[in-house]
Amino acid sequence: MSESHSVPRPRAYDSRASSSTAPLLPRKPEAIGDEVFLLRPAEEYSTQNAARDPAHANDPTLILLCGWMGALMPHLLKYSQGYSALYPYATQVLVRCPRSSFFLSQNSMRALLEPVLDVLRDFDYLDTNSARSSIPRRILIHLFSNGGAFTLTRLSEMLTSPTARSSREALPCAVVFDSAPGINGLVRTVKAFTGHVANPLLRYLAAFTLGSLHILTKVIQFVFRTEDIVVALRRKLNSPNIVPWANADTPRLYIYSTGDELVPFTAVEKHASDGRALGFNVEMEKFGKNPHVTHMRSNPERYWDAIRRVWASVGTV
Repeated sequence: MSESHSVPRPRAYDSRASSSTAPLLPRKPEAIGDEVFLLRPAEEYSTQNAARDPAHANDPTLILLCGWMGALMPHLLKYSQGYSALYPYATQVLVRCPRSSFFLSQNSMRALLEPVLDVLRDFDYLDTNSARSSIPRRILIHLFSNGGAFTLTRLSEMLTSPTARSSREALPCAVVFDSAPGINGLVRTVKAFTGHVANPLLRYLAAFTLGSLHILTKVIQFVFRTEDIVVALRRKLNSPNIVPWANADTPRLYIYSTGDELVPFTAVEKHASDGRALGFNVEMEKFGKNPHVTHMRSNPERYWDAIRRVWASVGTV
């Protein structure tokens, strides 16, 4: 996208902007951090053109994808391609969740997610003294599994810190919970962290280590009366201000399945039920025997139609 278009080249990552553009497709992902990637719309899809296109006049202008733990870029890009087909004028931010992120210090996690704040700042989701952008603020957030949920809650904590000065104004926003949130448990924790390990011996050693850490953590939580990390995650996700510009009216879509061995459907339904009891705007799309985070692959038409419907329910400004 050239500088004459209304989407400005963001300050912090301008030097790494890609110059190659495929017709009617988003640009190639630009690495703006170790685990954060930016996809700009194609040249044909400028923000000025969006305002003149009735079919896309109320589309999200920014899409934030928080990947599941260990998700590879080729996997996340399949979802990005689907979003590009639905909302071609939107800029996308893809955030990977390395397995190490669960063990990072607060400062290390902040450094990992700082590039996301840079994008949000350029799209005016953070209050600054600079001139406001001409881009309408409409954001769709899509998190995958507990890893993506963990990323979003850490990002939300950064946004609500005094230094971030995030906008508290209610804005057009929707949140998609894909295969999330789960519950804690030894077997599920071991599967989540060791499922990618091909070597049986290494997988056994990793499982033994994780099992020992899990038990030790439970003992520490009991002795010091600290909150379980997954219990805290579920609580934070059921805040009306899951991000500062969201509220109880913000549409929330749960996409899940009965065949998910890592995130039980009952855990998802309990979280959605708790949200409804709090007055949240909740929609649910329940699949059958799909494994974890495979719902788009199993039935793409149904999957993307659910996302299209939940965004259509978002109020516009």
